[in-house]
Amino acid sequence: MHIQAAKALAGVYLVDFLSYRDERGEFFEVFKQSTLAHQLNWGPPVQFNVSQSAQGVIRGLHYQEAPFAQGKWVMCLQGEIFDVVLDLRADSPTYGQWESFLLQTPYQAVLIPPGCAHGFEALAENNWVQYLVFCAEYHPEAERGVAYNDPALAIPWRTRCAQVSPKDRQWPLLKN
Repeated sequence: MHIQAAKALAGVYLVDFLSYRDERGEFFEVFKQSTLAHQLNWGPPVQFNVSQSAQGVIRGLHYQEAPFAQGKWVMCLQGEIFDVVLDLRADSPTYGQWESFLLQTPYQAVLIPPGCAHGFEALAENNWVQYLVFCAEYHPEAERGVAYNDPALAIPWRTRCAQVSPKDRQWPLLKN
């Protein structure tokens, strides 16, 4: 596993998996607490989620308010996603900025700290995404979001007629 800091947002990491291949197939070490101890001081995972999305679906931008803020380990199991992390940490010098990653099956993951919103666009015909969640389980009353199409953010989503849930269509704009 090779871990590199994101280019724009402190505390966000891109993780490349090392692949071990032989005549039987392929093996990846996807998550190892001791390897990530410096980046992950959030305690053990508390929830494991998987979503399936057809091409053109946009999910997000989601987060949970404190005291239920979540850290996430996001990996594309099948397909390809345009993954977006939006910094909402009030004390961060990059508050209101976002960074994107192209995640393809299954060679990379993004490590997202608590206090950041997350969303993605499904680029392949069939996309499966896993989320290993840290710090807090899902609490509906703490769920929040930012409009995926906020013109101030100018995120370059690729789909012109995206499929977006009614809940995701109602999130407010980010007001810096």
